[in-house]
Amino acid sequence: MMNSNWLLKRVGIFISIYILMLILAEVGGLKPIMQKHLKSLANTTFSSYGNGGNVEFKDIVKKKDQEKFKDGDVLVVLTSKQQINEARAKARKAGQQNAIVRPLKFGLNSWWFLGILLPFFIALVIAIPATLKNKVLLFIIGFFVLNLYMLFKIWVFLTLKFSTYYSTLKVGWTNHYMLKGLSYISNIVAFPFFGFLMILVLSLFFLGIRTKDINNYFINS
Repeated sequence: MMNSNWLLKRVGIFISIYILMLILAEVGGLKPIMQKHLKSLANTTFSSYGNGGNVEFKDIVKKKDQEKFKDGDVLVVLTSKQQINEARAKARKAGQQNAIVRPLKFGLNSWWFLGILLPFFIALVIAIPATLKNKVLLFIIGFFVLNLYMLFKIWVFLTLKFSTYYSTLKVGWTNHYMLKGLSYISNIVAFPFFGFLMILVLSLFFLGIRTKDINNYFINS
């Protein structure tokens, strides 16, 4: 017979695990791990951008950068081949040996781009009525999707930054309507709520095609 309290039980498990994961993020070192993961994956994926853009994701080590950016930020450094070539041309024209290239620097918060979604997802995987095998499968699929989602958000971030400073970098979009549309997308994905909703829909869809797990849970409750 189906236990009438099964939903409350699952919600209770989810909330407990989620709170525990948030505590671990603050005191257990989860945030630095997420920061390192984002930096590594982003450097592998976006070392170059568009037609000549150069991107570096770094730790914030300089004091002036630490004062400017927040804890948990990854330093994003943007330059371009066009900018470098233009600086070299100016240096030669002025009879100088060294060209001065001023890269653009921005902070990217690794916690908001990925970290805040991971505890939610882990708690959801643990709380859902599914076999261990399917929980593991859901985690693998979901983690892959979360990384794709993070990379998409970073791509949106980079596209808007390059396009905003197109006059300096000569890289990015110039179409006003396309940039406006991308800005709307950026506003949507910037809030964690959309990520939470995406994770929830993914998990429910996964359970929907594996209803045997739910039925077994009800029967054994």
